[in-house]
Amino acid sequence: IEASFCSGLQQTYSITGSKGAIDLPQDAFIPWEKDAVIYYRADGQETPEHIVVPGADQYRLMVEHFGDRVIDGVKPLVSIDDSIKNMAVLDALGEAARTGCNIMVGGESRE
Repeated sequence: IEASFCSGLQQTYSITGSKGAIDLPQDAFIPWEKDAVIYYRADGQETPEHIVVPGADQYRLMVEHFGDRVIDGVKPLVSIDDSIKNMAVLDALGEAARTGCNIMVGGESRE
């Protein structure tokens, strides 16, 4: 696992579970004008579906969304609880990488 604005520009990920898989084989998090292509394959599906997400300046969109929510008082797309859970997962990933052990998150072992 590596994460840095200074590291090489290779940003990919795959999530595989018992009922399917999601792959972002190239430029998964690169903002700006590049499109991201997501491949989704359900259990037993031979050919993955692909979804194209148009490129955008993700950081600008996040800041604008936050500013709009401050002004209009509407709940943001990502709740504080979801943000805290996301931080717990990131902490667990870091600990798992350092120790080589499975780490419990939210009462469930992530193997």
